[in-house]
Amino acid sequence: MKSSDPQLPGQRNNQRPQTQRPESTQDDWWKYGVIYQVNVRSFFDANNDGVGDIKGLTAKLDYFVELGVAAIALTPVFTSPMSDFGFDVSDYYSLDPAFGDLDDFDALIREANIRGLRVLLDIVISHTSVQHPWFLESKQDRNNPKADWYVWADAQADGTAPNNWQTTFGHPAWSWSSTRGQYYLHNATSRQADLNFHNSEVIAEVLNILQFWLERGVAGFRLDCPNLYTHDKKLRNNPARRNMAAIPEEALINPFEYQLQIYNQNRPETLPTLARIRRLCDRYEAALLGSVTSSATFEMLNIYSGSQEGLQMANIYEALPSVCNLPGLVDVVRTFEENCDQVWPYWMLNNHDVARLVSRWEGDHDAPRLAAIVLALHLSLRGTPVLFQGDELGLEEAYIPFDNLCDPYGKLSWPQYMGRDGCRTPLPWDDNLPHAGFSTHKPWLPIDPRHLSHAINVQQRDPESVLRRVQRFIQWREEQPEILLGSMSIIHADASVLLLLRKHKGARLLAAFNVSYEPAEIELNLPQPPEALSGHGFAGELRDNRIYLPPYEAFFGRLP
Repeated sequence: MKSSDPQLPGQRNNQRPQTQRPESTQDDWWKYGVIYQVNVRSFFDANNDGVGDIKGLTAKLDYFVELGVAAIALTPVFTSPMSDFGFDVSDYYSLDPAFGDLDDFDALIREANIRGLRVLLDIVISHTSVQHPWFLESKQDRNNPKADWYVWADAQADGTAPNNWQTTFGHPAWSWSSTRGQYYLHNATSRQADLNFHNSEVIAEVLNILQFWLERGVAGFRLDCPNLYTHDKKLRNNPARRNMAAIPEEALINPFEYQLQIYNQNRPETLPTLARIRRLCDRYEAALLGSVTSSATFEMLNIYSGSQEGLQMANIYEALPSVCNLPGLVDVVRTFEENCDQVWPYWMLNNHDVARLVSRWEGDHDAPRLAAIVLALHLSLRGTPVLFQGDELGLEEAYIPFDNLCDPYGKLSWPQYMGRDGCRTPLPWDDNLPHAGFSTHKPWLPIDPRHLSHAINVQQRDPESVLRRVQRFIQWREEQPEILLGSMSIIHADASVLLLLRKHKGARLLAAFNVSYEPAEIELNLPQPPEALSGHGFAGELRDNRIYLPPYEAFFGRLP
């Protein structure tokens, strides 16, 4: 272990230490802490049926305390037929039996609060399952109480769909109901019917749902694609995209990419609804996150998150390309900083929809060391870092044979696209136990044998593992006001080295990162060199006004 390393976070007790953060208030906790996105289905299986559950999450809460995160954000846990693994809700007021019940959820909140952890919910309210009682009633005829709760439209004269809109999966966004004699809209699969946010009753019910969970102690929500809530009432055709050069080659298999999505999403009518949701969350001092997908992402971020009536934090999907490298990541960060200075971002470099980072990163590399340095960079950006389950272990994308695939998108697009299951496999807890300690039962997705060497028990024994290095860095980060609150400038960037300047109330912190397997150096040309900081666990050095960075290392220094 390097001499500058602090006490390992794993040696703490089971309650988060009360760090005295600068200007800290209860209602802006989300600006300071790290959030961890939990894929509940793959986290830990307490009842040994092969599927992770709420009791399993509760049993492992101390893992998050050791890691040092402030909150956990749960992937959808509501009752669902699971055609899209919880993103197709059939009851917003209950948990799916696969995960537990409301008593289990209340116990989770109670135990999390004891440990100083907050719990956020991923909530999908742009659409419901076609098995939701609302939709079953709505499709019966055109005059029932729920008739206008979904987006229905007549066929064109030749019987075809009302317009040319495509789903995100690349299929027509309209499906025919022979019972009602109309088409219904679905921006996702045909099993996920879009709610009609032009209907005031729908908006009122959405607010009721959110308040129900806030009353149960939820600390906030991640809204899934709020820019899809409303649609063009005239149902106008989307125009063709003129510039296809900006679309990655692997995305060209999806017809969705051939249109400019201007009539089926990003509608101005969404903003008043979002303002009402924000006001409700503010009453409970709850965080409101959102993922905005758009061909004009940075413009949309300002619209959806640039005021007191929008999202508190917005995600930047451009940080999740299918192939990653430092110049591409820097370009996204720079563009965001130049265009969205009023937006507080939450940064994710992995999520449940993309291949894992170390597998997406371009070129040859030492995967564990790459994971550690990129996570340190991630945790040093302006905004709130959100770790996706397994990031802290440096997991590679799992290989899932076609016969074991569960992802509907993967099944549709195989073999050009392998699906999203490779980032959703169960977390490896113990390399000595069946199914890596996730369950005694065959898990819903197989464990990739390569993940056994990255198991939590293995990494907890190694002070230089990705897990231990991330723990140390999160603990160190909590004491750096420039990183928590400061402005950010990119001082230098090339193919493998990045130098950031973070400033807060006159204090200035330099952060340098080398993401390659070759050593690097940066000449500073400053009248006074920075004071090298310790405790973060990285081995960069300052010599004669130059920063020396060994492979996959970082340097942090405070300027006088």
